Amino acid sequence: MVELEYLAALFAGSVGGLVVGVVAHEMGHVLAAWLTGLPILGVTIGSGRQIVAFFIGQTRIEWRSWPFSGQVGVHFPGDQNLWSMRFFLLGGVIMNAILLYVALKLIWHPSDHVRWLAL
Repeated sequence: MVELEYLAALFAGSVGGLVVGVVAHEMGHVLAAWLTGLPILGVTIGSGRQIVAFFIGQTRIEWRSWPFSGQVGVHFPGDQNLWSMRFFLLGGVIMNAILLYVALKLIWHPSDHVRWLAL
C-alpha cells in the first residue's frame, strides 16, 4: 500500500510541477512584454472550458479546465522594434531556464528535506 501512496504523490507532484512550469513560462512572456512596452491584451492558462476570468487593469486573465498550455496575447504595433518582439518570444524560454536553475539548486541542496521538496 505504501507504493500506491508514493505513486500518487509522484503523479500529483508531476502534474503540479507541469502546471507551475506552464504558468512560469507564460509569466516570462508577460514580463518580457511589460519590459519592452508591448501592450498585453490577455493571458490564458490552459485550454477547454473556462473556469475563471478576471481583469488586472486592461488585461484579461483566464484559467481554463486543462492547465497544460497557455498563451499571451500582445499587440505588435507596426513600428515596434524587432528586438522587443524577439525578447517577448524568448521570454518564456528564459523563464524556463531560470526555473530549471532554481530546481537544480534545490535538488543538489545538502538537506534531504529540501531535495525531496524539489523532486
